[in-house]
Amino acid sequence: MKHLFSVAALALGALLSTAVPGRAEEMRSVILKDIHGLFGGYAIWISRTGDSYIRIVQFASDKDPQRPQELRYKFRMTAEDIQTLDQVIAKNDFSKTDCSDQGPGTDQSLVYISADMGSRQIVACKFIRTNKSYPRFNAVAAAIYQIKEAHTTDSNTPESWYSTKQESWIPPGFDNVDYSKARTRTPRAR
Repeated sequence: MKHLFSVAALALGALLSTAVPGRAEEMRSVILKDIHGLFGGYAIWISRTGDSYIRIVQFASDKDPQRPQELRYKFRMTAEDIQTLDQVIAKNDFSKTDCSDQGPGTDQSLVYISADMGSRQIVACKFIRTNKSYPRFNAVAAAIYQIKEAHTTDSNTPESWYSTKQESWIPPGFDNVDYSKARTRTPRAR
């Protein structure tokens, strides 16, 4: 019996020694989707190793009827941006964000974040207008929005623009995310 415990202890020690202490799991890609059906918004696809994309959806107004309805930016992440995003994701486990107890209002829409972490896929969401606080989700979203702001300044020209929305567009190198994996509840029809 004593020998069995020794073998088990050695096996456990070997298993634990393979983990690198303090090393955070690295993201392969992150997608944030924040597009409201009435007001527009952003979709941001970030790749650790390849091209990243920003899609801005906006609507023409009476003051500016010629305004394009969709702008797309293509860029590469800097090493500093990647390191910052890795740190924010490691510090803020947003996978536990649960918006299943929130009911959508008249003008509600969901913000989704999907992260491919290599060994696991995180898909989480939150309603835009809610009384609940989601500090971890918000911290990750804020880091992604900062990247968006850095790459959509006046000095950057969109790669392309469209006079109408391209609903199903997904950038090359990214898969369509099944957002139903986010912990949400679909309201029942009455």
